[in-house]
Amino acid sequence: MFLFSLICLYLIFYIPTINAQSSFAPNSLTKAEHGILVDDKIIFFDSADFGIINNTNAFALDLSVNWTTSTPAFTKIDNISNGPTFNYAAFSAFETSNRTLIYAFGGLIPAKVNNWDVGNIVDDFYEINMASYTISLVQSGSILPKPRCNANSIFDDKGNLYIWGGETATTDQAMYIFDTVNSTWNSILPATSYVPAQRSGYSVTFRDNKIYYVGGVFAKSPDRNCVDIREIIIYDTLNQNNPWDLKKATNNTYISNRYSHAAVLAPNNQSIILYGGSKSNASGIPDDYLITLDLRTFEFSEIIAKNKPSINDNAGWPTPQLLDLGFEGQ
Repeated sequence: MFLFSLICLYLIFYIPTINAQSSFAPNSLTKAEHGILVDDKIIFFDSADFGIINNTNAFALDLSVNWTTSTPAFTKIDNISNGPTFNYAAFSAFETSNRTLIYAFGGLIPAKVNNWDVGNIVDDFYEINMASYTISLVQSGSILPKPRCNANSIFDDKGNLYIWGGETATTDQAMYIFDTVNSTWNSILPATSYVPAQRSGYSVTFRDNKIYYVGGVFAKSPDRNCVDIREIIIYDTLNQNNPWDLKKATNNTYISNRYSHAAVLAPNNQSIILYGGSKSNASGIPDDYLITLDLRTFEFSEIIAKNKPSINDNAGWPTPQLLDLGFEGQ
């Protein structure tokens, strides 16, 4: 589960002094959680569980206080809880001079109890103000991405939000860009250049004006057949005429394909660290659950970490801002 996988990833790189007790206990049966690192707190959006369809519960994990792995310092955020359902939505956070805004696009509205991963995909677009803890539906004009779930989104350093891929009713290979200053959407679909096949469940990382898409499954694959993880899709945010590129990574040892994994840019700004996820056909987590991709050589390698955490599959559905906490305190 993403919640506990996230905490395990955090503990791999930073072990806090432990002491505090939790004042709120999240539902341990949930899946498809989302989280954002805001200042010294991780804000979680917990929206789907087994056998129950409910609205979102929002809660925070405070990294500024001492806590134990058995009693994390969770607190519920009542203002955001019981809001929209964010199953499999695309989340990203953007920091302004005086506040942090979280944007959530799309997702899945469950159709019935005990079958929460089947339902109607939506194109709802929400802004969550973390200064006032308020949620508002963004009205953005006639251009809007098609309804989708299992996509991911990311900001560039200018405050533009990028959304691509995911699971949609019809094929949609366009890149959608939301301008947070003018609250407008733009779509880009080059007619003559390389455009990658639609994916879902991938990880996304931003570095030096380029977006890196790693792993995932083909969006129209009913059996969750993973794409070749060595096929790295790159989107150049400064080149609208020919933005897409495909790099074939190498590996000295076997690297498993995966989807719904987590990814974060390493502190040296030269590598992407990938964690967890599921293998094809949801057959459990990869044995090589912690790997790196060197962006200078495009070579994969496995990280052998001590005290391997006990996790389930579906470790990801992350937002890159969230996973920066992997290096908190370094």
